[in-house]
Amino acid sequence: MPTGRKADEVKASGGSGQNFPTSEGSHSVILEGAGITNSGGRRELDAFHEVFGHGIPTAKKTSNAINNTHATQTENLVRRVLKIQEQRDGSNHSGGKIDNPSDLPK
Repeated sequence: MPTGRKADEVKASGGSGQNFPTSEGSHSVILEGAGITNSGGRRELDAFHEVFGHGIPTAKKTSNAINNTHATQTENLVRRVLKIQEQRDGSNHSGGKIDNPSDLPK
């Protein structure tokens, strides 16, 4: 499991992953191991959600609303590819519920 300040922030939030803005774009931290609960029990969902879902909009310095929407839509796309029936609407995400969770991320 990664150690350091960012990993501690992710653990303190109760999450399994988080994306952080950097001067060069963004950096995602994805945790695994004892005491870490991944979305739907699938680490790959957290990785895609953080790295591609939040990472790209964060690097482009988009608004929080666009960033949140992109992350939820990206995760739902991966869920469909993996044949996971449950789709997320963002309501249990820090950015809140989005209007179009099943749309493709833009």
